[in-house]
Amino acid sequence: MDGNYDAIIVLGMALDACNRLNTLAQERVALGAMCYKKHRCPIIVSGGGMSDISEAQCMFYALQNLNVNPQHILLEEESLDTLGNAYFTKKLFLEKNNWFHIMVVTSQFHIARTRKIFQHVLGKAFSIAFIGAKDCVLQHEKQRLYAMEKLFLDNMQLSEVFTQLPKRSDYKRIIN
Repeated sequence: MDGNYDAIIVLGMALDACNRLNTLAQERVALGAMCYKKHRCPIIVSGGGMSDISEAQCMFYALQNLNVNPQHILLEEESLDTLGNAYFTKKLFLEKNNWFHIMVVTSQFHIARTRKIFQHVLGKAFSIAFIGAKDCVLQHEKQRLYAMEKLFLDNMQLSEVFTQLPKRSDYKRIIN
C-alpha cells in the first residue's frame, strides 16, 4: 500500500435483508477507512443496488462512524455490479478530477474479477492498486464465493470500448 493515491474506491456489495451492510461489506469499509487514514485522499464509495438506500449511502454512514471526514467521501450510486463500479467512478469522478493513481478496495475473493474489469474499463492511463479485505465467512461459503468468481472469470469477455454511460439494462449485453 505504499504510494500516494489520488483516490480510494471502496466497492459496494448487496445489502442484507434489513438494508444494512453485510459482514463482507463491513470489512471493505473498515479497510477503506484504514487506507484513508494512511493516505489522506478522497474515498469514492461505489454501489447503487436495488434497495431503498444505496450501498454507497450505507458505506458513507459506516465510514463516518469510523471517523472519516464526510467531506472526503464521494458517492457513486448508479452501479449495480463491478463493471458499473469501474465505469461510473471513471466517468463521474476520476476523469473529471484528473485522478489517475487510485486504490480499489474490495474483498479478497473479488480481487481477480475487479482487477480484470477495472484495468479494462479504466485503461493504461491509470495506475491501480488492488487491496482485498478479509473474507470473513465460513469455509464452505468462502469456497462457494471463490468458485463463483472462477466461473465468472472463465466466462467473462470484455469487448466494448466504454464511450457512454451504460444503462442498467445494458449490463448483461456488455459482459458476454
